[in-house]
Amino acid sequence: MFIKRIYQNLIRLLLIRVLFQGMSKFIKPTQQHWQTYWQKLNHFQQNIFIGCFITLIITLSHHSAWLQEMENFAMDSMMQVNQSLPRLSATQQNLQFTLLDINETSYRDWGEPFYTPRDKLTTLIRLAAKQQAKIIIVDIDISHAGHQPKADRQLEHFLRQYDDKKSPPLILLRSFYPSLTNPLSNPTNAVKQAQLPKLRPLFFDENRIGNRIFWAQPLFKKTNSDQQVRYWHLLKAGCKAGYEQNPAILLPSYQLLSHALLQNKYDKLSEALQIAAPADCQTLPPDTLEYSDKTLTLSSHSLGERIIYTLTGKETDDLQILPAKDLLKCQNQACANDRIKNRIVVIAASHAYAHDQHATPLGQLSGGLIIINAIKSFSLFGQISPPSAWIKWLIEIVLIISMAWLFSRFHSTTATLLTGSIIMLVLMPLSFYFFKFGIWIDFALPILAMQLHQIFAQWEENLRQKNEE
Repeated sequence: MFIKRIYQNLIRLLLIRVLFQGMSKFIKPTQQHWQTYWQKLNHFQQNIFIGCFITLIITLSHHSAWLQEMENFAMDSMMQVNQSLPRLSATQQNLQFTLLDINETSYRDWGEPFYTPRDKLTTLIRLAAKQQAKIIIVDIDISHAGHQPKADRQLEHFLRQYDDKKSPPLILLRSFYPSLTNPLSNPTNAVKQAQLPKLRPLFFDENRIGNRIFWAQPLFKKTNSDQQVRYWHLLKAGCKAGYEQNPAILLPSYQLLSHALLQNKYDKLSEALQIAAPADCQTLPPDTLEYSDKTLTLSSHSLGERIIYTLTGKETDDLQILPAKDLLKCQNQACANDRIKNRIVVIAASHAYAHDQHATPLGQLSGGLIIINAIKSFSLFGQISPPSAWIKWLIEIVLIISMAWLFSRFHSTTATLLTGSIIMLVLMPLSFYFFKFGIWIDFALPILAMQLHQIFAQWEENLRQKNEE
């Protein structure tokens, strides 16, 4: 897939070059003048012209589907190269995670229940709290009661008693009802009659739970082209059933809420959410959120909602994975020593019946691992953004002039090897390190266009010499 996408992008560049070269053939009034002018330019000047021309095309078509796909390719390739490398972050934070995974083995060992057993879930939360986890996150919907009333009461009682200040923050999942209407069938009417989704009611009284419990929403977004999870929802607005005329509720994502708790800024986040909450269920949420002296962008599929994946399902120092059944069978919890303490613990299900496996730039990941990556991405990188336009143009000009000089100074094969090495060994890692963004593709496309021009120019020169002989 990686090689295929490279070939696709090279073919696009070739088509642009052919289109550019063929302009003189279809615009007859300027054909002779253009050819005369072009032939007067040396290879150095021609390469500069082509590089600037491609840069202009990229600037003008930055929101086009084909360029966004190439930027996805650029980001994906960097994430694949730089998995689990904390040096990519300018901020040094000791973020370590433990996934308490209800995997296929645990699920079958529990008898393949329709709902996650509430008593076992309660035990997992209690064990994580006892082992002094930094934050406990539950990526399991507990809106509905299970099949065992006794286990349901056990969970409800535990949540009511969870108010000790020494207990780690417990973040629970809050889900929404899916929409009953299809906005695509009548998008104009859908905008005029905006209706926020309704929150699913809980089987217990949420007003009586402990004050160390917080609510978050687990929503992420996929790209339409390949259905890979690449974006998060930092906020989701919803209304309680029967309270449609009351102010709506803004639920933060796991990553936004975790960041606020880790930075001791939950009070500021809570205040910002109350101020930004829609007045009723017919009012759309804002596009930005003023929080902790910075503005968070909330627009759909914006660059600021991009997830930088750094962790896969492979265990590292930053990620420990414990099967749920093994932890429950460990009576003295010795098996969890140093694997939970001072770590962010995520309790999630990855078994097949949970239907929580998703395609990502790093391959198939469970919902729990996506949440872990999102928390790490937001804490270390925040909302990524490209550099300012003048910085981009300055780098573009320096690169175009430098690469044009290489092509005019060396043979096409040598110049191709040099430019390829610069792109792979210098341009890609440095652009990602400084900008946290796959902007290297914006720099690489003009260089690749010059590279293709040089190859064709060399081929045409060889063909001309052969004909003269």
